[in-house]
Amino acid sequence: MNAVTDGLWLSLHQVPGRVDGERVSLRKCLASGFETFWYPSEQPHLPPSPCDGSNAFFMISPTDQQVHCWAWLKNRLPDDSNLTMEDVTWKYTALNLIGPRAVDVLSELSYAPMTPEHFPSLFCKGMQFVGQEALLEQKQNGVYKRFTMFILEDHDTDTDLWPWWGEPIFRNGRYVGKTTSSAYSYSLERHVCLGFVHHFDEKTGEELVVTTDFINQGEYEIDIAGQRFQAKAKLYPFSSLFTHRRRKDEVELSGYQRE
Repeated sequence: MNAVTDGLWLSLHQVPGRVDGERVSLRKCLASGFETFWYPSEQPHLPPSPCDGSNAFFMISPTDQQVHCWAWLKNRLPDDSNLTMEDVTWKYTALNLIGPRAVDVLSELSYAPMTPEHFPSLFCKGMQFVGQEALLEQKQNGVYKRFTMFILEDHDTDTDLWPWWGEPIFRNGRYVGKTTSSAYSYSLERHVCLGFVHHFDEKTGEELVVTTDFINQGEYEIDIAGQRFQAKAKLYPFSSLFTHRRRKDEVELSGYQRE
């Protein structure tokens, strides 16, 4: 959590955006998230709001991005400004209330009604943000890496080394990326790896656009400590695991995946 003072400076001062020539005010950066890929889908942060009626603002950043957010702001402050920043994380405690009865519990604790009319679920408001132009360009031209899930097929959890993260990913025998995290899935009864897949030109090494067909039509292997294991690629989570009652032989791993 960071407390930021001098809100007028936030409004007037602009920083470079994600594309050439783009300039965005720091106030807008705070309200929308600095670099949009920092925040998960359920953003545990608040738009800046006055702390005490003066030109002071309070921001809540994701717990695992505390230092990252602080450095992003600090690196963009001019040396001669009156803007000051203070990390006030130690002064506050945040509690997440999660579960099917969360709204009922909040209704008893809140002064505001928790009805859909007053507090709609997953409510959001469209707005411009830092990096918007770059994302629109990617949407039009395609992306150069694709976040993909891999299910290990010939891996023995009792005798083989377990994946952790950073394992090389091979598509049709060629290196295309590495895993970012791995864990054992009790629903699938197999190890699942997550990672980014790239598409390199075989002759020039140039990075090419990664399409859905490129992901679906490849044969994959994950290298764990020098030993390669076959893996099935999935772009989207399984939607009917419970109907399979955790029987891994019934789970279809290679179905057609849409854009």
